[in-house]
Amino acid sequence: MEQDKGSNTLLLGLSIAAILTTLVLITMGGVVRVTESGLGCPDWPLCYGQIIPPMEFHTLIEYSHRLLANVVSIFVLALLAVAAIKYRQVPRVLRTAILITLLLGLQVGLGAWTVLAELPPEVVTAHLAVAQAILSLLVFTGVVAYRLKAVEFSQGGNTWARRDWVAPAWAAGAVYLVVISGSYVVGSNATYACVSWPLCQNLDFVKWDELLSFVNMFHR
Repeated sequence: MEQDKGSNTLLLGLSIAAILTTLVLITMGGVVRVTESGLGCPDWPLCYGQIIPPMEFHTLIEYSHRLLANVVSIFVLALLAVAAIKYRQVPRVLRTAILITLLLGLQVGLGAWTVLAELPPEVVTAHLAVAQAILSLLVFTGVVAYRLKAVEFSQGGNTWARRDWVAPAWAAGAVYLVVISGSYVVGSNATYACVSWPLCQNLDFVKWDELLSFVNMFHR
């Protein structure tokens, strides 16, 4: 392998920084949603056509979300640079860094679409889905970097086989599906399509679309 001990430390540090900032970014995206600040900046990429937007509540929340996205982008690009320079012979690192960067580009496009199309629930859900995918891949990179550091200290070989990833991958996929379906429940206004638990009972005086009831129960 071309990487050295310093490279492993740098990779781990960048991974952790990217994970934490992405987690804060996703959380801030949730704040944008619950405060209904998604159109706090009605244009893109500027905000009200300005680099520094008006000091208004919804605008500041949405603009803070965009600034955090820029910070995440810096860490992701730095991660890609380290992977391309030092980890060309480690496919798990290089390929993952490339995939994260491609997803970041897609995420930027979805973010613009979300604002310009005025928050369609399908696009909002896709925006969250890509964000969660980026986070999961960053965590994967962090785990690989940690393993490289562990091997460095133990002087042993990397004994992880593909089967060691199967159970965590299935668990991550299940959690991913729950999170994304929950986002669509909120965005499609299916939250109150089922007002009882554990079975689905609609309000007598409201005629809910059967699809919304299915969306709600699928999330459950």
